[in-house]
Amino acid sequence: MPLALPISRRRGAASNTRTADRQKLKVPNYRVHKAKRLGYVRLDGRMIYLGRAGTAQSHERYRRIIAEWLATGRVPPRRGADEGNGVSVSEMIDRYLHWARRYYVDTAGRPSPGIGSVEAASRPLRELYGSTPAEEFGPLALRAVRQVMIDSGLCRNVVNQRVACVKRMFRWAVAEELAPPSVLTALTAVESLRKGRSGARETAPVRPVPDEHVEAVLRFLPPTLQAMVRLQRLTGMRSGELCILRSCDVDTSGDVWLYRPAHHKTSYRDHERVVRIGPSGQTILRPFLRREQSQAYVFTPSRAQWERTRSFKKERARAAESDDGKRCYNPRSYHRALRYAMRAASRAGALDAADYWHPHQLRHRHATEIRRTKGLEAARVLLGHRTLEQTLEYAEADGELASSIARELG
Repeated sequence: MPLALPISRRRGAASNTRTADRQKLKVPNYRVHKAKRLGYVRLDGRMIYLGRAGTAQSHERYRRIIAEWLATGRVPPRRGADEGNGVSVSEMIDRYLHWARRYYVDTAGRPSPGIGSVEAASRPLRELYGSTPAEEFGPLALRAVRQVMIDSGLCRNVVNQRVACVKRMFRWAVAEELAPPSVLTALTAVESLRKGRSGARETAPVRPVPDEHVEAVLRFLPPTLQAMVRLQRLTGMRSGELCILRSCDVDTSGDVWLYRPAHHKTSYRDHERVVRIGPSGQTILRPFLRREQSQAYVFTPSRAQWERTRSFKKERARAAESDDGKRCYNPRSYHRALRYAMRAASRAGALDAADYWHPHQLRHRHATEIRRTKGLEAARVLLGHRTLEQTLEYAEADGELASSIARELG
């Protein structure tokens, strides 16, 4: 039986364990500035003084600052907080972006695409009112920021989205006690821009893409992208869901295959998303499934590149094929690949530039067809919407049916 360690050794081991745990959590220690005889803590490279070293008040202040630092996602405390000075708009933006980049992530830990809109909304806000105290920012200032967005050529919907981002910043600032609640109350008085009454540029609503425009582009695409377009057209899934499709996420045990994306637009709300793939979709998808590499992505840029170049540049094609399954398209690169094919179709005279389409229009096409043939509730279920109001934005009403009824009624 091994000898027990001496008391001093055992205490040292326990101390080392506590130190390792503290380092793992990366919580800064209470420190003492010997020359000034002040306690302090260092957060993000900045020294925050806590009062006379060793006193109960300084230790209490240390615990409070660390607790607030952890509660805000390790956002560094604002400068001047100790003296009670108001935070500037620029500093509020920095702190909000620091928090948002950690909070708005998907299940894989990747930043949400919405972060780009928040960063874009913060630029005119910082340029005009960066040095202004956040507590002095009001409705007139918000309307001035909005007018800069309008003058830059942004459409009305985008302006409304970015103004909403600014309001969310101030709502967060109120929750963090960086601005008084009266600021948020005042900003809510600024209403969204109304169609035809704003001076902002208007955009055409998203329409279902005609099948002939889709067919005109398909022959200029490699087989991988052809399959992606056809599958999206048949199922109405989102571009993001299509791009991350893996064999392990598809249940092929039934006559209708069930695809459950690893993450999707509303996964953070615990909403389940199931894409149902019928016989026609199964015929398209089956050649791309990889049961031996179930974690690999089904549709990959490297495979599409190999399909484009396999008749020449063989060495480069083999290198692309060896990396197959490790990287996937994203909605932006998928759209870019389709736009490249549309330009090729235009050069060949198969498609006019005015008839270019976006992958999201395939989802609108699917929704409109399902609404016409099976009803609005069926369209809602297949699109994965929670409410009929959402589906109404995608599925257009059947004008031909309305016209036929009008003719019957005389």
